[in-house]
Amino acid sequence: MQLIQIKERCRNRQMRTQSVEDILCLCDLAKRYPLSKKDKPSLKSHLTASRPTSVVEGISSLAKYRGSLKGQNSSGIMSQNMASSIIPFLNAKAVADAISVLGENFEGLHIDFGKAEDDVFFVDPPFQHLAEYAEKYGNDYGKFVDDIELDKEQLVFVPPFEEDDKSNVAGEIWQRPVHLMTALRAKGKEFDTVIMLDCNEGIWPNKNAVTSEELEAERRVFYVGFTRARQKVLMLVSKSIRGKAVEPSRYLTEMGLLT
Repeated sequence: MQLIQIKERCRNRQMRTQSVEDILCLCDLAKRYPLSKKDKPSLKSHLTASRPTSVVEGISSLAKYRGSLKGQNSSGIMSQNMASSIIPFLNAKAVADAISVLGENFEGLHIDFGKAEDDVFFVDPPFQHLAEYAEKYGNDYGKFVDDIELDKEQLVFVPPFEEDDKSNVAGEIWQRPVHLMTALRAKGKEFDTVIMLDCNEGIWPNKNAVTSEELEAERRVFYVGFTRARQKVLMLVSKSIRGKAVEPSRYLTEMGLLT
């Protein structure tokens, strides 16, 4: 939500210091270019000296930066690549378009679950689903942020996923009775009961999976979720989603649960 809030602020004139901080935040997540402790102060000085009155104006200054970025920036190539990955996000009018750009250009937002190179749908967060959900908001970024924050308050807290997190807090959280997560986030975990939501065509498998390789990747994601259960799996099938009739997932037929 931090990046969506930055985009919302872009609509108004900002303090120069806020513009610079927002640009640095965008740079940390665009194209897996987290700024190093060495590079960040130098880039910040460059941006501050350009006195940007908006994030958009500051991105133009970023493209002209010739200092070090991860140790390389020959002829400003790194700076220009970073700027070109951020500009489509800033220019997106609709909320759904902005989220789609985040999924494509901001790889620093993705969590790596050890996916194979051909597992093209092994992406978390699921930006495609978020973009579809955001279509109803049009260009109302404020309403989108408010609704997401409200939803977050109502969801079960999901604990840290680092295997080496041995803190008492993490241990206590994992002992709670209910956890809400994607199939990928459940990878490597086990639960007494697993409830899989919306086991329907278009979701399992994702409607964007077209090739045989993509469909097989989707099947593996489903398998990850299904095999998290020690004792019981409940698969919920919806009759309609967003007012449209939907069919049960083909995986249920493949498993012999439907004929």
